[in-house]
Amino acid sequence: MKIQNRFSAIVLLVFLLPILPVLHAQNQPQTVLAKLTDASVYLRGATLTHSASVQLRNGAQTVVVKGLSPEIETASLKVSVSGNNILSSAEFSNDYITDNTESSRIRKLRDSVKYYQRQLQEVNNDLSVDNKLLKTLSDAVSNNTQQKEKIMTPAEIAANMELYKSKAPALQKSINDNKELQAKLNGQLLRIQKQLQQDESKERQRSGVVTLTLSAPAAAKADITITYYTANASWIPCYEIQVPAVGEPVTLMVKAQVSQTTGLDWNQVKLNLSNAHPNQTNQAPLFSAWFLRMYQTTKAPVTRKAYLYSNTLTSYKSSPAGETGEDADEAQEMNLPKSMDDLVELQENDIEASYVIALPYNIPGNGKMQLINLKKHSVKADYYYYAAPKLVAETYLMVTLSDWEQYRLLPGEANVVFDGTHIGKTMLNTRTTEPLTLTLATEPRIVVKREKRTDYSSTKTLGSTTTATRSHLITVKNNMGHPVSLRLKEQYPISTDKEMEVKLTENSPEAGTNNSDLGVLTWDFELKAGENRQFTITYTVKYPKDNKVYLE
Repeated sequence: MKIQNRFSAIVLLVFLLPILPVLHAQNQPQTVLAKLTDASVYLRGATLTHSASVQLRNGAQTVVVKGLSPEIETASLKVSVSGNNILSSAEFSNDYITDNTESSRIRKLRDSVKYYQRQLQEVNNDLSVDNKLLKTLSDAVSNNTQQKEKIMTPAEIAANMELYKSKAPALQKSINDNKELQAKLNGQLLRIQKQLQQDESKERQRSGVVTLTLSAPAAAKADITITYYTANASWIPCYEIQVPAVGEPVTLMVKAQVSQTTGLDWNQVKLNLSNAHPNQTNQAPLFSAWFLRMYQTTKAPVTRKAYLYSNTLTSYKSSPAGETGEDADEAQEMNLPKSMDDLVELQENDIEASYVIALPYNIPGNGKMQLINLKKHSVKADYYYYAAPKLVAETYLMVTLSDWEQYRLLPGEANVVFDGTHIGKTMLNTRTTEPLTLTLATEPRIVVKREKRTDYSSTKTLGSTTTATRSHLITVKNNMGHPVSLRLKEQYPISTDKEMEVKLTENSPEAGTNNSDLGVLTWDFELKAGENRQFTITYTVKYPKDNKVYLE
């Protein structure tokens, strides 16, 4: 009986041996690499979408999806599987173990480091030889001219000096040249080593992994889509305002600075730039008690950030798949977009506006800003000249942009280009209902002069009161060959004490606008070619004679 049982066990083992590897393979999880296809980038953060394909077998199984960002909000993770497959669970983790294959860029940087190290070693060797030769020559001449056993004749001394003079300059020049080359090679080597260190650090970092538990009704191919939110990406709106000439509409170029440190290089990814804030807590505010306390404030200095821009636009190919030769060239010429306006669509709803870009982009994961052109708008512009001679003796060309609200612009920095020349930067404050006004340039041909009218200015004391009178004459002249619109501003003081009284006694001709809160008078008028006009302002200030008031 025992012999029969042993025989049966052996037969069963022999039967199972071919099946065991298959069963073992079926229990092993499949590993697939997901490709990043879409990135919806917000002012802070981004939603990334990956896709992958896997050949499922019948029944329950585990699929490991790699190639995700390690910097994700796990609560935002969403996974979908095509077909009638059932997704039981999805678990996110970071892979710290798997070695990444060294990229060709890293290999090139390593080769560059070795090349410059060899070049530097050769220069160091030449420098060492030249220094030794120069020292040997110097020591030999010195020993020859300072011998105690034998007194050298003037001719022998001259011969030694001539030897040094003929050999030393060439050696010294070689030393100087090698030192200069040494410094240059050291600088190049240091830059490459820093880049290599940065890229190696990026390639050594962890990667995101999602482990899926699936149940498939039948063996079939399935598509997996994974989306999640990461805080390690952002975009900043910026602009270029192109003013071709006075009197013409202004071209407003809308641009975006995109950056990301998600641990992935975004290669050929479709971008969607949104002004939404998907990760912030949304809750309507409620009032609480408002308690007043007295305190003193100090103003903190205002700081600005500077950004470096680098453009990494990729090429756009529009010829349909399968077309070759002249047919493909003709189709490409028919479908090729003329500008970025043809590739960027502004989509809006009740809560957000998004720039959807048809052109795929490469955004490296090094955090450097990538500049992307979005839209180009022609904006109605009104031009005028502006002068405030109390502040500065210059006249400025100004432009006011109208009807810009329709473009749903966000606040941002703008480069101003006038007649093809970059003239500076300005901030586009789009959180206002007022027209946008920009300073374009100074205009020396519109002369504005402000001078004190001494005959009408005085300071007198009567009893306990001092009365100060100040009067100024402003002269403007248009030396241009055509009429201009000019806005002239002047200021008078505002009293901050009940014992001090300020009166505006004269403004001639009368200003069109008097902002009494600021004490600012404004004249808007046309100034003909060669025309000269004058404006006067006079005010008095009464205050206790024991006090002092600075009026100049």
